[in-house]
Amino acid sequence: GGSVRMRVRTVGQTSLIDTLIGTITNASGGVVVFVFDSDTLAASGVIEGEIEFTDSSSRTQTVMDLIKFKVRSQFG
Repeated sequence: GGSVRMRVRTVGQTSLIDTLIGTITNASGGVVVFVFDSDTLAASGVIEGEIEFTDSSSRTQTVMDLIKFKVRSQFG
């Protein structure tokens, strides 16, 4: 009965690249799936994501640790 989102930005920047809405696939196990589009991963470098859960009563919890991703240029 809630929603999960991930805000994504380049490390060291304050402006967001994207906000992704997650799909909860196993609520009791805490499993959420995020689908990245090509705009989110357009530039190579290090990006970070902040996960936020909003429950059915509109209370928000933010995960303290950021998730870091290394994006590289595609082969070819």
